[in-house]
Amino acid sequence: MISTLDSSGNVGEGASIALDSNDAVHISYSDNTNSALNYVTDKTGSWAYSELDLGNVDFTSIALDLNDDVHIAYYDSDYKDLKYATTVVFPHVMWEFAGIDISEAVGSQSSIVLDSTDTIHIAYFDAYNLDL
Repeated sequence: MISTLDSSGNVGEGASIALDSNDAVHISYSDNTNSALNYVTDKTGSWAYSELDLGNVDFTSIALDLNDDVHIAYYDSDYKDLKYATTVVFPHVMWEFAGIDISEAVGSQSSIVLDSTDTIHIAYFDAYNLDL
């Protein structure tokens, strides 16, 4: 079955998808119309959308940890930086953001994965090096 989740302009570039332990879908993607990092999930039984970070975003990559918390690596093409977003559950669900590598011209084509101990690993393009 094919479903259209967002058709509000130039959206969906750099999409990444992950399933949680209950088989709920989590998707991160670029919204080039509104210059934002977007996130959508059906974990409550219906689709819920969030605009997470404003700015030109490319190359999102999403992964879930053992507690089904969301981790997203993405490229901020305005500043040419690798960024990271994650959910923080306590005291209530909210998003936390960090610049991972803020050197010039790094972070595109990122890929994120968590190992069996929930350690985060991000591979990404650096104009001068291969970084992990």
